[in-house]
Amino acid sequence: MIRCVLFDLDGTLIDTWRLYLTAYRHTLASYLGYLPSEQDIIALKPGSERDVLQKVVGEEHIQAYSEKFLVHCGSFHDTLFEGPYPGILDMLKNLRGQRYLLGIVTGKSRGAWTITSSKSNLGSFEVVVTDDEVKNPKPSPEGTLLALSTLGLSPSQALYIGDSLADLEAAQAAKVLFGAAVWPKGRNEREKFITTVKQRGAWACFPNPVSLVESLRG
Repeated sequence: MIRCVLFDLDGTLIDTWRLYLTAYRHTLASYLGYLPSEQDIIALKPGSERDVLQKVVGEEHIQAYSEKFLVHCGSFHDTLFEGPYPGILDMLKNLRGQRYLLGIVTGKSRGAWTITSSKSNLGSFEVVVTDDEVKNPKPSPEGTLLALSTLGLSPSQALYIGDSLADLEAAQAAKVLFGAAVWPKGRNEREKFITTVKQRGAWACFPNPVSLVESLRG
């Protein structure tokens, strides 16, 4: 029986794509000596903040550039943060009303979560696991298992909702049901994404947040 719904954050609950691309570009400019393009950042296959920055600056400089990233993230936040996707706030309200425990397992750093959580109106969660609390980012199941341990739940009692194959792999490695968040995907991405995650064993695909609520209510 599902008692808990765990969520990926960026690209699932909130739209931070433009914010993150810009913050990465300006953070890495001081290391590279030029302002990288958006395509340069996309080529790094953005996942966790630490992973993206480490690919460029290496382990030796990761702390300093993580701090720079938080400065840029904060400075661009008000103008580039797109907020929660349509229907997300109602979805969270409904799930809380049904007394589901809610959690977040994200590749975001704790510092970036602090910035975003104060401006996103997502409300409180029973557990939030950021990249700072784990040694290995998704697709490792470490964050998901830590969230379950914190809540005192078994994998069979949880559902993980995410928008990427890394999310699916992390959920499956933790033996947690995976629900694909289709709502953030562009029209040209949706069919391929749905086909891929279904082939790889996703429990369900949700076209919009209300469909998740209806599925759990039923």
